[in-house]
Amino acid sequence: MNDNISLDKIKYLCNLTFNTFNTSVCYISNKNNILYSVKNMSPTDISIDFDNLLIKLSMSYCTLNIPILVTTKHDFKFIIINLIFKEYVGSIVIGPILSSPIDKNYIYNNNYISNIDKNLIYKYYSEIPVIEISTILNWISLLFFSIYNSPMYNDYILKDDNSYLDINFKVKNTYKTLLTTNRQNTTHHHSNKLIRCIYNDIKTGNIDKLLLDLKSKPDGELGTVVKSNDLRNRKNLIIALITLCTQASIDGGVSCEDAFTLSDSFIQNIEEINNISSFITIESKIPIAFAAKVKEVQKFNYSKITYTCIDIILKHLYEDISLLKISKMLNLSPPYISSKFKKEVKISLSEYILKCKIDEAKYLLTHTNYSILEVSTLLCFHDQSYFTKTFKRFTGITPKKYTSKTSI
Repeated sequence: MNDNISLDKIKYLCNLTFNTFNTSVCYISNKNNILYSVKNMSPTDISIDFDNLLIKLSMSYCTLNIPILVTTKHDFKFIIINLIFKEYVGSIVIGPILSSPIDKNYIYNNNYISNIDKNLIYKYYSEIPVIEISTILNWISLLFFSIYNSPMYNDYILKDDNSYLDINFKVKNTYKTLLTTNRQNTTHHHSNKLIRCIYNDIKTGNIDKLLLDLKSKPDGELGTVVKSNDLRNRKNLIIALITLCTQASIDGGVSCEDAFTLSDSFIQNIEEINNISSFITIESKIPIAFAAKVKEVQKFNYSKITYTCIDIILKHLYEDISLLKISKMLNLSPPYISSKFKKEVKISLSEYILKCKIDEAKYLLTHTNYSILEVSTLLCFHDQSYFTKTFKRFTGITPKKYTSKTSI
């Protein structure tokens, strides 16, 4: 990727774009000055200050390192390509352009357009270049490659209807308002010291220390995420806690599948709570549950390869998963995986797959309305007879007897 760009090259790209599409192009510096521009039309009185609009657009999107295709409320489209190397240098802004012709009915029915002179406005719109979206996106990709010597695919280009600009402005205002209010009230957010302690307790599976840290009070205030709804605010804060616990447990060795499933189950149950007082008990149980998962993993002390095999098996229980397929996923030889797995888990990988499938079958037979045949098919047993024999080998009874026994 290039690490700089000359003003001559910027001018060349601006002129090339102008000559190709007959559309206005400008280069705006990081000091918000238009240093170079080529325009395809003379100014007209339609109550739009394009120079200020272009500067405002470049300021609003200057932190993004991907190209942006913005559609304004007037249906104008602008292309913004930021020049970011070691730091933000400026932006090339192309437009206005249209992706389809505008008819008079649109002009006269559009409430955003003032009534000063509809005919003048229509004349102005008719002078704006019309370029198909696919052509616009391809040109953006070509310019990006010319600047950075790096490909840019159409799917990665931000297509924005100006909502990013609006929310960016609102976030800045909200940030400043909250900062000022907190300073005036001498209230401050808590530091991340306690968060780091809880994270480390979960990661190491240290439940005893976790219990002590959970009793500690934070050295500041918890944030307000939803100011108009206390219940929603509390739920969101707990979901943030679950996210922290999930990542800590994964870093502690718990499989992603296991950690995210536990996370989903907590969040689904939290969403059903309608009383703030109910959060008191569940809030402390969340970190402990994740720490217990880590402790359980530590008890076995498996290697990373073995944990990865187990994770793959659990993710593919409803498929015809095998040692050969796992070896291809990990790009390791079947004998190596088989030997390592059996040495650590004390049973063969193929036997472990069957054990997990039977454990899943036991759950399906007692918690769903699936028939024995449906369960065997879901778990990819080749026929019901083989499923029954395997089930009996692991449980001591047939699926039918197991279902009858647990339903009593």
